[in-house]
Amino acid sequence: MENILSFILYIIIYLISAILMTRSIKKKRKVLFIIALLIPVIFAGLRYCVGTDYENYHYTYINYSHLSIKDFLKIGVNNPGLFLIIKIASTIGNEKTFFGLCALIIYWIFIIRIKKDYEKYSLFLLIFLFLMQPFTNGFNIIRQTIAISISFVNFQNIYDRKLKKFMLLLFIAMVFHVTAIVTLPMYFLYSENKKSPYSWKSIFIVLFSIIIFSNIQLIFPMLSKLSFLSQYSSYLSSTATVGSNASLLLKSIVILFILIFKRNLEKHDKKNSFLIMLLLISLSLELTGFFSAFIKRLSMYYYSIPSILLLSQIPKVVKSSRNKLLMYLGIFTYAILLFFISYVIFKQSNIIPYRIK
Repeated sequence: MENILSFILYIIIYLISAILMTRSIKKKRKVLFIIALLIPVIFAGLRYCVGTDYENYHYTYINYSHLSIKDFLKIGVNNPGLFLIIKIASTIGNEKTFFGLCALIIYWIFIIRIKKDYEKYSLFLLIFLFLMQPFTNGFNIIRQTIAISISFVNFQNIYDRKLKKFMLLLFIAMVFHVTAIVTLPMYFLYSENKKSPYSWKSIFIVLFSIIIFSNIQLIFPMLSKLSFLSQYSSYLSSTATVGSNASLLLKSIVILFILIFKRNLEKHDKKNSFLIMLLLISLSLELTGFFSAFIKRLSMYYYSIPSILLLSQIPKVVKSSRNKLLMYLGIFTYAILLFFISYVIFKQSNIIPYRIK
C-alpha cells in the first residue's frame, strides 16, 4: 500500500507542476513559473533515503562540505561540479538544500531551453514526460542527469554550428560527469541541409558501433585502466544480469513507434531527422548493456531527451482531431505505465517508497 501511495504522490506532484509550468510558459506568468519549478524541486530536496545512490551522495556531501577550495584543489577531488553545488548548499542551507539545488538545475535547464520554441511541441506532454523520466533519474544518478540536461542545451549550439560554445558547454557537462564526452560526435553528425538522416556519417557511426560491439570485451579492461575512468571501474567490469536488458526491448518498441511517424515528424521540423538518428545510435550503445552497465548508461545521452522531444511532437503531426487525442492520451498513459512498471513493480532505482525525515 505504501508503494502505491508513493506512486500516486509522484504522479500528482508531476501533474501539478506540468500543468502550472505549461500555463506559465504560454501566458508568460513569472510567479506561476517559479511555483511550478519549485514544486518538484522541493519534493526532490525533502526526500530521505530515496534513490539507489542516495547514501553515496549523502556521504559525499558530508565529506565535501568540510573541504575548502584550497583543500579541494590540493587533494584533486574527482567531482568539481558536485563540489561547487555542495559548497553553495552548505553555505546557504544543509543536505536537503543540496538535493534541492541538484533537482533545480536539472529542471530549470530543461525548461529554459524548451521555452524558446515550445510551440512545436505538445508542451504539457513534453514537460510531463521529462518529469516522469529524466527528472526522476535525477533522484538516483544525479551527476549524470545534470550532465544530460546541460548536453540538451548544447543541442542549440549544434543546430547553430557554434563549435566554440558547443565545446564550452561540453566541458561544463563533463565537469559534472565525464561521460558527457560521448556527445562530442553529435556536433559532426548534424547537417542543417541534410534531407535524410542517412548519410556517410551515419553509416560510419553504425559501422564503428558494430566494430566496438564486436570487440567490447577486449576494450573494457583497457578503459578501466584510464585514471579519469577509474571511479567507474565497477561499471566497466560489471556484466548485465538476467532480465536487466528489458530496457533494450522497450526502447526498440518506442523507437519503432516513433519511426511510424518519421516522415511527418521530419516535415514538422527538419531537426527531427537528427533526433531520430540519435535514437538509432542509442540502440547500438544499449546493445553493450549485455556486457557493461557503464556503456549502457551512455545511451541515455542519445535517448532520454531526444525520445521525449519526438514523442511530444507526434500529437502535433497527426491530421485528424480524433487521432491527435488518441496519440496524446496514448503517450500520456505510456509514461504512467512505464513509471509504474519500472519503479513500483521492478523497484528500479529504489525511489519508491518515497520517504522524508
